[in-house]
Amino acid sequence: MSAHDDDRQLVRAVLAADPAARARFAARMQCIANVVAARNQRLRHPLGRQELHDVVQDVWTRVWAKLHAYDGRAALETWVYKFCEYELRNALRRAARHGAKCEPLNEDEWSAAARPLRDGRIDFERVYQGLDELDMVDAVIVRGRHFEHLTFEAIAARCELSVNTVKSRYYRALQKLRRWFMRRAGEGEA
Repeated sequence: MSAHDDDRQLVRAVLAADPAARARFAARMQCIANVVAARNQRLRHPLGRQELHDVVQDVWTRVWAKLHAYDGRAALETWVYKFCEYELRNALRRAARHGAKCEPLNEDEWSAAARPLRDGRIDFERVYQGLDELDMVDAVIVRGRHFEHLTFEAIAARCELSVNTVKSRYYRALQKLRRWFMRRAGEGEA
């Protein structure tokens, strides 16, 4: 009998769809959010609230998918901690890849890129020309986010994509738009 037989029995009951066991399991898995937040704090808060929420959801998904592999050699929370570390490292890598370019275009950037008209209004024709340079799905994502003020979740539902895919495509599309606007400015057209 190992020290973690109770945890192993709990996991078996969860996998057997026992409602009481699932409730106990969910209560114990509150540790996921706490571990991720604590690790982020120790790292001086490199991830924002939404990114942390995404990491917690990713950990839950991985834990659930691998629950059948839990063998009781460690406490359940210790086993889950490894998933927290792994997903947090992945999120930090993604954030590093995006760098400072992950921020949405603000009104000043849109205005500068779009070449304001003489009366101060934005030349949306220039903005639409930039959007036409994007892949159709990427353009839909950027339009939904900036023109319709939709959440990533709403755009994901509309495009039938995962929220993480929508976010990745959105940030890449912003990078493409910035490069396009900079090229146009370099040609003396913006």
